[in-house]
Amino acid sequence: TGITIAHLEYNPPGRDRDGEYVLIRNSGATSMDLTGWTLSDGNARHSFTFPRFSLAPGAEVKLWTRSGNANAGNLFWASRTAIWNKAGDTATLCDASGNVIARYTYQGQTKPRGRR
Repeated sequence: TGITIAHLEYNPPGRDRDGEYVLIRNSGATSMDLTGWTLSDGNARHSFTFPRFSLAPGAEVKLWTRSGNANAGNLFWASRTAIWNKAGDTATLCDASGNVIARYTYQGQTKPRGRR
């Protein structure tokens, strides 16, 4: 499909909820309709269902944990809490039929970044 999870910002400076995002990239040659696709965390406790949305060829979209106004480059989960675990997690992107399209796993870090 050309759709990948290019990056996951799981421990941003400041409040995690405000800076967390998943970067989804379309490296394919055609636009991809992501309507009804889902992105979930490792234990599937948190899941986001894409609204009506198409990702142009060569384009990227950031799916932010926080609330905001959606546009072609930014979508918003509107979670009240941080989603991605600092100790490690897996993001799984599935199409509208439930087929796994992409996964992104990170090991995390033992000490949080930034100030204590």
